[in-house]
Amino acid sequence: GLIGWPTTAADEGDHAVVVRATDARGAFRTQSFTLIVLGDRPRFVSSPVLLATQGVEYRYDADAVDGNAGAVLTYTLVDGPVGMEVAPGTGVVTFTAGAAAVGAQTVRIRVTDETTLFNEQGYTLTVLTENDAPHITSVPATEGTVDQGYVYDVSATDPERLDVLRFTLTTAPSGMVIQPV
Repeated sequence: GLIGWPTTAADEGDHAVVVRATDARGAFRTQSFTLIVLGDRPRFVSSPVLLATQGVEYRYDADAVDGNAGAVLTYTLVDGPVGMEVAPGTGVVTFTAGAAAVGAQTVRIRVTDETTLFNEQGYTLTVLTENDAPHITSVPATEGTVDQGYVYDVSATDPERLDVLRFTLTTAPSGMVIQPV
């Protein structure tokens, strides 16, 4: 059951392997794994966090390995939104998005070893808007007449257009009601 493979530079990368053990009566079990053949270049082994929220710190710990044991790796930001930073020694990416960054942002991080060999990881970061308050768009009638009742149809919009708006009266005279939806 000893697996061997004489790897070359052309084999650098990921390789699927499935091992099958079968007994004399035909019963078997398999084991699957991915063999990562490291070359001289560093290689990312982490997957980026793909969502961020406006006004909330985004954090992604980019991790890489190098085929040369003990290699010192340095991380840099090649492309990203204004204000995004990468800690050179750790690969930790941080960013607090403002309103201008809402939407899709292109990010590319580079990891370099001390021999200047490098690899890059690119991804699209989607920045979601913060939960902005709805806007009341209707104008209330500010006068009522005795014995005729008062009616005001409140209208509002939600900037994200994702939420169902609910209405409540936080201050009102006794007997005044509002339909919540």
